[in-house]
Amino acid sequence: RARRWPAGPPGAAMPEPRRRLNMRALRYDRFGPPAVLHVASVAVPAPGPGELSVRVAAAGLNPLDGKIRDGQLRWLPLLARPPRGVGTDFAGTVEAVGPGIDAYAPGDRVFGSLSPLARQGSFAEVVVVRPDRIARVPAGVSLETAAALPVAAGTAVQALTDDVALGAGQRVLVTGAAGGVGAAAVQYATHLGASVTGVCSASNAGHVRALGAFFFNDTATT
Repeated sequence: RARRWPAGPPGAAMPEPRRRLNMRALRYDRFGPPAVLHVASVAVPAPGPGELSVRVAAAGLNPLDGKIRDGQLRWLPLLARPPRGVGTDFAGTVEAVGPGIDAYAPGDRVFGSLSPLARQGSFAEVVVVRPDRIARVPAGVSLETAAALPVAAGTAVQALTDDVALGAGQRVLVTGAAGGVGAAAVQYATHLGASVTGVCSASNAGHVRALGAFFFNDTATT
């Protein structure tokens, strides 16, 4: 049943609903297999100066998230130990902004990634981030699609733009062309005007060609 606020005196302002203090988040209290994961009730994070909060509509998982959860990266000095959240990639709408945030406002559709070293995880109802870790979701792109992009597509863009400065007319070989990073690399290299050769299994050849690869190499024979 919908709940109605009791009527007050004529002209009186309606009381505001109380802000939720807790939220659900997927977390783990020790490193280990997927069985260590559980849904916990935790405090809703509030943005501080230079931060904003995002109500998460979709979150993405990457191989990195599994490696962190099972303890493969526990040797990293800056990695926050459990209890900690799961996931880095997310998309949603801005819920609140802290002091000093002018570029975003509540209701903006955004996507981004959290630091994999921090305790916060993207598999939560709300996350708090700095504006340099998010971007606006383009019109026509769903939040579910946007949530799958930050780590995989970001890796591809960084490699092809920052590391090799790929340009039109150049040729590039993409191994694992049907994977997360590889599929993004094929599409981005094609967008830049490069000639792309994709390396993948024969069963994925049609998919990789559809992404923009001109040539295909079978991993069984390459």
